[in-house]
Amino acid sequence: MTGFMLDMVARLTGATVKQLIHWDRTGLIRPSIAQAHGKGSRRVYSFLDVIAVKTAVTLRREGISLQKIRR
Repeated sequence: MTGFMLDMVARLTGATVKQLIHWDRTGLIRPSIAQAHGKGSRRVYSFLDVIAVKTAVTLRREGISLQKIRR
């Protein structure tokens, strides 16, 4: 399967695994290749998803709220 697994996305972007799971559950940034469907399933992110996560991480570090990022 091509794409980026959850732990790799966290390492590449500076986001925590917990943040990524939360953002997926709340719909902020969802993995577009494969979504989690219960225990043991894996999230797989595309390159564009990784860029979106990195952008969100950067904006959060600059003090932008999740509500503003969502818009």
